Amino acid sequence: MRKYFLYLFFISGIFLCIYLLEGACFRLVERYANFRLKMAWGEPGRESFNPYLKRLSLDHFQEPPASLQNGSYPSFKVLEEHRYASKIMSFGRAFRDRYLEETKSAFDPLSNFEIKDLEFIKNVVMPGLSRPATQTEVIRKLARRLGDSIDVAEGFFICLVKDSKDLDFSEKFTALEPTFGFLVKNGIACSLLPITSSSDLIDKVNFLQNNYPLIAKNCFAFGEGICANYLLESCRDEPDLFKAILLDDPIVSVNPTLPPSSPLPWTLARINEEIMKDVDFCEAMLKWVFRARVSELPYPSRLGGLLRLNSEEKSQTISSFFVLYLLECLKYIQQAGNVRPFVSSYLPADEPRELVEKKTTVVSSGESRKFDLKKIENAMNEIVQYKGNNKNTEQDIFECDIVKGYRELNGADPNLSLVSNRDLILEIGMGFERMGEGVLEEVGERDPLFLRFYKSLRMVEGASYPMN
Repeated sequence: MRKYFLYLFFISGIFLCIYLLEGACFRLVERYANFRLKMAWGEPGRESFNPYLKRLSLDHFQEPPASLQNGSYPSFKVLEEHRYASKIMSFGRAFRDRYLEETKSAFDPLSNFEIKDLEFIKNVVMPGLSRPATQTEVIRKLARRLGDSIDVAEGFFICLVKDSKDLDFSEKFTALEPTFGFLVKNGIACSLLPITSSSDLIDKVNFLQNNYPLIAKNCFAFGEGICANYLLESCRDEPDLFKAILLDDPIVSVNPTLPPSSPLPWTLARINEEIMKDVDFCEAMLKWVFRARVSELPYPSRLGGLLRLNSEEKSQTISSFFVLYLLECLKYIQQAGNVRPFVSSYLPADEPRELVEKKTTVVSSGESRKFDLKKIENAMNEIVQYKGNNKNTEQDIFECDIVKGYRELNGADPNLSLVSNRDLILEIGMGFERMGEGVLEEVGERDPLFLRFYKSLRMVEGASYPMN
């Protein structure tokens, strides 16, 4: 009997050591933490919850708080959101330690990177990435000749600051250099952007995306105080402007309002205890973060909207939690293609999660169903080849919302006028079919006229057809 107990004690000790070692690796080893996250949720773009690991009490499977119900106390809900955000982002502890260590010990962090002006956007730190220009980029006047080296960036991080006479731009920029230095190493261009209002912010970001699309295609923004409110207002008016927004202690003078039935960028908001006392503002922020994570996919449904209480001391650099969140969003874009799943694009503002889950299904191929005209533009780069020498006489035929949107996005391309609506419908429709089973039908629900045109033209034209 004694030998049996010794044997049992020995086995239990081994399992305890393995458990403690695994926990230490998750806390201290960044590569292992990322590996365990992918084991739990899958690779972005092909994600699904691991049915075996889900039986364990891992932080990865923490259920997000439910939406705010009538009679609920927003302050308690904020505490619940704070606890949830800490648990669901626990995989980033090792990363946050590395970020803090690098930023504290950084000496002249931007010495190896070019700082240039993009016209009136001053002091943009470039990550030093470049590639040869394609024919499309020459046509769009992004390069002079085919093969010229052009600057690119994986993302564009904008730190907002209130434009005023008292603004000391150089002092603020110097304080942010450690954070900028860390981000440019990850391929992200960085800029300190003075703004006066939400409309001023929209105008400046639209300018960047229209004139420097290879740098500012994926925009992320950080705003503190009144700039956080400007950021919320800009996303209300143009939800597709940013991939993720980072909000630090917005002021409570104006409550954020949700855009009607539109997707939201990934949102991480941090508020202090004083803001927490304002019931109306907390309720508005809770609705915002809940809408931001409405999805059937693991990553957006868990990380899309987070709310935290400010428990850190004020620092000149950006919080490690914000930087971790930004890079996770960028990773998801790089691997899955979009931060907004198809389902959330047309979701009414207050639709319960239960209804969403009943309405949506996961694509059998494992790819997310996305509908985003900017995404279509990228997907069509290898599909649409503009050919022909004569002006089209059918430009007003086969008019529908998707064709109009495509032409608006590519308005800068002079060759687009040579392509008929008929050919655009055929090419875009085939592109949707290649995106995965069921995508074309879901697009048809949004624009039935496009689907009707496409099916009719396919029957007439067959599998192959010339481009005008």
